Amino acid sequence: MFFFDSSSAADLRSADLLVAHQRRALGPVVSHRTGWWRRLVRHADLPWTADHELFDGLSRTGLAGAAQRFTVRDVHPGQSLGVQGEPRGEFVAIIEGRIGVSIDGAPHAVLDDGSHFGAIPLLDDDRTPALRATFDVMTPSRIAVAGPSQFHRLLREFPAVEYRIRSMAQIRRAYLAGIASADRGERLELRTFPAHLEGKRIRL
Repeated sequence: MFFFDSSSAADLRSADLLVAHQRRALGPVVSHRTGWWRRLVRHADLPWTADHELFDGLSRTGLAGAAQRFTVRDVHPGQSLGVQGEPRGEFVAIIEGRIGVSIDGAPHAVLDDGSHFGAIPLLDDDRTPALRATFDVMTPSRIAVAGPSQFHRLLREFPAVEYRIRSMAQIRRAYLAGIASADRGERLELRTFPAHLEGKRIRL
């Protein structure tokens, strides 16, 4: 016998709504597992920005708009995404994977899902911005890349994202200044690389 309680009724209604939505989008279909439908609809409707902590809190429209500022690329271990001292004109958001960061030839950090890099050269007023570190792909990774015009458009359109990017850039500048001070024999104030900035729901 099938016991039908209020909880089962709610689950069934959710499944019906998901099926109805999918039928409107792709035509009549048949589902055997509600969980499969949930995953299908979620991934079909939301861009990669929905899973990236830099864009946490944006509306569905905002997530889609932010995603349009980027080009998604798959990169492979051993590939270089930029060398310290060379010009750089791209902002990179890491969708999934691991990117190693080295400064003056020494490893300093590993950036992973939800992190980003390349903002400092684009935020500086210097007409020939250069990378402050070297970035190498450590594992098969997927990244999203925005050129200068798209990057600055992203900042203008999404103040919350701009705040997070500028906050992390300020922290990283302080770290780089600490390294420079240590090279000159001065006191090093910031000893660990802030690969991630912890917040209530944000980890950049």
